[in-house]
Amino acid sequence: MTQASCETDGELRRGKQSRCLWNASDNRAVTTTVSTNRMVSKKGRGVRDVAVAVELADTKRYGNNGENVASLIERLADIDWYQKAGEQDKAVEEKLAESMKQLGVSTYQIEWIKPGEAADAIASLALEESSIWEQLKEVPDTIKAKMDEVNRETVVDDIVYNIPELVYHGSFAGAYQLFEDEKTTGFFTGHAMYISVLACLWEAAADLDGMKDNPFLPLVEILESGHVPLGLKKETIFVL
Repeated sequence: MTQASCETDGELRRGKQSRCLWNASDNRAVTTTVSTNRMVSKKGRGVRDVAVAVELADTKRYGNNGENVASLIERLADIDWYQKAGEQDKAVEEKLAESMKQLGVSTYQIEWIKPGEAADAIASLALEESSIWEQLKEVPDTIKAKMDEVNRETVVDDIVYNIPELVYHGSFAGAYQLFEDEKTTGFFTGHAMYISVLACLWEAAADLDGMKDNPFLPLVEILESGHVPLGLKKETIFVL
């Protein structure tokens, strides 16, 4: 749920921008190159974005649960990012509760924020002070270990490399429309990529023992509803 985004190269080179996805559980940066030379629609999706979604929604790429992974990828490609930001929705709280239960988190509070409060909320995030994060930080390594046990390393690499590109433009466009601030927009874009990658990784492992219930699917439903769980401050989860 919580993730920091960064630019590994501030320059645009050959029409591409290098970005990284930060795995805070073990301080590894997973680098992905995202093309910036595209025709972008109002929704943030260009012609190539659609082609990428079609290519990635190939059930044969993702192992035994490939059909569900492909379906999830199509859903991620169709998200209209942050369209309900600033509004409160009880259904979002219920979906967040579902996700937390599946992750084994029993104690937390929700704080709804408005777009104008997002920058301050981001600045206040403190993973090291959160008991929730202590329960969540091993999730990426748990997924990877499960996938390694059944020799799906190439599936992990495929998802980590390609899914950020799938959601980059849509999430960037949605965030920039709200904030028009590079730093805040960058955080939201990286955060969207992080949730999307973990959702797809878990879904690719969902046929394995102990992995049936994907706790990131309720979070994807929150994203589809136009909201986003922003991050953690102690036992508080900010929701936009």
